[in-house]
Amino acid sequence: MAAALKLAAERPALEVDVAGDVYRVPLTFNRRELAELAAAEDDAEAMFAFFGRYLPCVDDLGDDALAALTQAWMAAREGIGAPSMGEPAASPTA
Repeated sequence: MAAALKLAAERPALEVDVAGDVYRVPLTFNRRELAELAAAEDDAEAMFAFFGRYLPCVDDLGDDALAALTQAWMAAREGIGAPSMGEPAASPTA
């Protein structure tokens, strides 16, 4: 019997409400985003660029809002079993 693999292009996301506008920030990275994060010299700046892709208003948010966003996003990632930032993803050879 052959094994089957079912994939979905839609990624789980954190819904963020900013002044009544709701944005969806993915909780997982696609290949391009992983490459951008790996190439970044500044992890914090790379994460803000990632958030900025999905939240056009990220540059207008204060540091308290950015901290809350980052904490909620990391908690939501943990809730779906995604590796924490800086932790290697699970490997079939591990």
